[in-house]
Amino acid sequence: MPLAIRDIEYFLAVARSGLISSTALELGLTQPALTKAVQRVEEEFGTRLFERSATGVRLNSAGLRVAGQLGRLQAQYADAMLLAGDMRASRAGLIRVGVTDITAGNRLSTALASVLAHRPG
Repeated sequence: MPLAIRDIEYFLAVARSGLISSTALELGLTQPALTKAVQRVEEEFGTRLFERSATGVRLNSAGLRVAGQLGRLQAQYADAMLLAGDMRASRAGLIRVGVTDITAGNRLSTALASVLAHRPG
């Protein structure tokens, strides 16, 4: 089963804090639910990613690699969600303009200035 973005967020939160119980409280989850999310990430990678102790958890070497990659994935996901919001609000898009008449430059600049004023994205 593919990882859910929430499992990634929860895994990274535990990696940052090193404490499952306080992270669960902070996220509004039960400790078992947060533990299950961490286990799903570990199952996906097929290995333990944390060293567990009485005082908390700490990423092992595999966990450090996974956390780095998942951190980049989380940042890219956040960027994609920002773009989606901008596009839904019609603030972003792509316009391609082709001009064959080289004397049309001034007219084109005027027209594009008006478009950019209304839709800067």
